[in-house]
Amino acid sequence: MLILNLTRGDSGIRVPLHLPATPADVGDVYAKLDQISKKEKLTRIASVVSDSKFLERYFRDKLLDPLDELNELAERLDGMDEQQLLTFEGALNAESINGLEDILHIADSLEDYLFIHGVTTEKELGEFLVASGYKEFSEAVKPYLDYAAIGTEYYAERGGAFTVDGYILQRSSAQALAAEEKKEPIFRVNLQTREMRLQRVKPLMLELPAGETRMSYVKNALNIRDFSEATVESAYCVNRLFQQVFPLQNPDVGLLAELADNLSKIQAQGDEFKLLSVLSAKKPATLEDALRLTEELDAYEFLHISEEDYGKAVLLELCGDEEILDMLDGFVDWQNFGLCMMEQDGVISTQYGAIRRVEPEQPEQKAGMQLQSL
Repeated sequence: MLILNLTRGDSGIRVPLHLPATPADVGDVYAKLDQISKKEKLTRIASVVSDSKFLERYFRDKLLDPLDELNELAERLDGMDEQQLLTFEGALNAESINGLEDILHIADSLEDYLFIHGVTTEKELGEFLVASGYKEFSEAVKPYLDYAAIGTEYYAERGGAFTVDGYILQRSSAQALAAEEKKEPIFRVNLQTREMRLQRVKPLMLELPAGETRMSYVKNALNIRDFSEATVESAYCVNRLFQQVFPLQNPDVGLLAELADNLSKIQAQGDEFKLLSVLSAKKPATLEDALRLTEELDAYEFLHISEEDYGKAVLLELCGDEEILDMLDGFVDWQNFGLCMMEQDGVISTQYGAIRRVEPEQPEQKAGMQLQSL
């Protein structure tokens, strides 16, 4: 969202321009501005309404920029998710901005920046550097370290900027600090404690998968020993297809971390649609069920075949003669026949493909049966 409140002269009247805008939209706004002041023709930006709270400082009391570039910026903002928006705002703080061209360049270069959630001061940066292993110290001396000095030294060497949400710097300057940030995020979890709510502190975002040092840092930042002590305010999957099939209501962070690790490996193997098919067919009700399905993925066969082709393949296997298929073509409802054969063979068709379990499921042992065997 990007709205420029425009004015002319010393008038206190503001006329909003919603971006992206067409030349006709601008013409309507200018017609209203002409009613405010016919003598004063210079149009300036009185204030800005945007998803990025830092943009106003660059536009306020400035003359209106070219419409094409403003529309381009509005489109970039509309396409940003929460993580990208935080990175964008941080980069605006970290860099020297001389105009709209610089702002657009940053919007197009977000992958060049590293944003570390929860690190908002030199002291917290020092704690993160030690916890991540970038700065190595023995356990015996850690209680006596001057973490603020460690963070100040790193900041002086690397630059960047602190924001209310975290610390940002260019990836080219981060070096080993980015070691645990290389994996693409699968889940984003917003965590908050009771104390944070009382003090009106924003939730802290944890991206998964994450290494042990990152997980430990987030716990320290939340002042907890276990993630069960924090409330999951929201959790979502970056991949929208998986967002639809994973049960993410009040998730257990530990289970979600395991699920993220498994899903990362599955994506690396190129088996996303196989997993989507299994999840769509089985409809896991809990995270435990979803995690189990990711661990049992090899027990399923992924079939790129329609109901019609499956029916023909079954009949061809039975009779071994393609001429019979040609003779029956037009007299057989191949789709329904194929669907019937799929059900008989245990094949389940989904919008992502068909799957069949090729390994028998392990029977669950009931407590009564266990007692009888003792």
